Amino acid sequence: MKDYVILNGKCTINVGVTTIGKNFFEAQDKLEIKEVEIPSTVTKIIYYAFDECKWLERINIPSSVTEIGESVFSDCRSLKSIDIPSSVTEIEGSTFAGCRRLERINIPSSVTKIGNYAFQGCESLESIIIPSSVTEIGEDAFQDCESLVNISVLGSLTKINKDCFWGCKKLKAIEIPSSVTEIGKNAFSSCESLEKIEIPSSVIQIGQCAFHGCKSLKSIVIPSSVTEIGSDAWSRCECLEEVRIPASLTKIDCFSHCEKLKTIDLPSSVTEIGEVAFAGCVSLETIELPSSIKKIGEEAFENCISLKSLDIPSSVTEIGKRAFSNCGLESIVLPSSIKKIGENAFSYCKELEHVVLPRVKKICNDTFYWCSSLKMIEIPSSVKKICKRAFGKCESLESIVIPSSVTEIEEEAFIECKRLERIEFQSSEIELDYCIFDSVTLHALKSIVVPKGKVLYYKEALHGGHEANRVVEKQD
Repeated sequence: MKDYVILNGKCTINVGVTTIGKNFFEAQDKLEIKEVEIPSTVTKIIYYAFDECKWLERINIPSSVTEIGESVFSDCRSLKSIDIPSSVTEIEGSTFAGCRRLERINIPSSVTKIGNYAFQGCESLESIIIPSSVTEIGEDAFQDCESLVNISVLGSLTKINKDCFWGCKKLKAIEIPSSVTEIGKNAFSSCESLEKIEIPSSVIQIGQCAFHGCKSLKSIVIPSSVTEIGSDAWSRCECLEEVRIPASLTKIDCFSHCEKLKTIDLPSSVTEIGEVAFAGCVSLETIELPSSIKKIGEEAFENCISLKSLDIPSSVTEIGKRAFSNCGLESIVLPSSIKKIGENAFSYCKELEHVVLPRVKKICNDTFYWCSSLKMIEIPSSVKKICKRAFGKCESLESIVIPSSVTEIEEEAFIECKRLERIEFQSSEIELDYCIFDSVTLHALKSIVVPKGKVLYYKEALHGGHEANRVVEKQD
């Protein structure tokens, strides 16, 4: 026997019922309910009680109810407003998830916790006041609330959890309480209308992608209390023009694809520029690297096409893969402190004319590939190996000297060097892969200069190809 009656869409629950739970309604009946009358005998509405009541528009929850459980109203797509009684202390996980037409909700000051996914996908919710009683808001709590413009967070929160406001596309401003110490991963990611946010001095940690894709954010001040910022925290903030970085940070890897960022000052506390730190910052013109920097990570400045010059301090020991690939650099001096330069580090730097190399042991794959303006480079006597396509498509390179330290050159190291007329080998013994030159390079190449008495050796080392005919002995 049913504990409710449905008449013309109105569901009246029998007096005496104390709990409304998952199987309280028959599945077919859920599709008929538009309005619900709950008696004061009910104290608990628990998991999935009204989920998928697609036509439910109105419900009055009496003050006798002390518990509203997980997913109770999830996917109630027609529900427009609801008042939670002051007898309730927690809004559990997914309670209102998927309530697409929910426009208004009153959260009483009795509530101390809002659970994971509690309001996820409430696409019509425009504003919400979180009372000061709330000490915890769960992960994804307001994710994809696309119409949410105003949030008043009066609570004594200590953390804004992972994905909490992700995808709130119309959110323009939010004031973070001074009790917050951590902003979680993706907390405000894709809040495309967010123009202003003040981070209080209580915040210590900002998570990965916390403000990723906040396309309207123009400036940001990071307080000195912050000691850790996750990767891509402000990536793809396309309008970001001004950033203030405190001296409390040691690693920066969080501003990729900030397309309007022109200049940035790094404090002397920073020891590492991490992976993709400023990649795609196409307007970046100036950045001063402090003498504290030890490592420039992979793709750190990739596609910074407006960056024409950069002073790398003598504290730097490593440059990662693609660190400066496709930059606007015209010249660069690499200090002797650098021990490792990664693959593609300067590839596609088509304005680069002059490079001073440090005493590295290897020139990696594609290090200077398609540096089409590179006219001169001096290979230091520390180099033992030149790898694949290291100088491929260096179309302005006219001559190069390979020091005696080099014992191996890999295939295609000098392909499409169409102005390379002279190459000098100083080593008595060397291993040359097939096709270190191609037909384009060979067309320009006039002489391959080798040490005295080594003409035959180099002809054999070059595998008897067309280039062997250009081998000549060095003259005094």
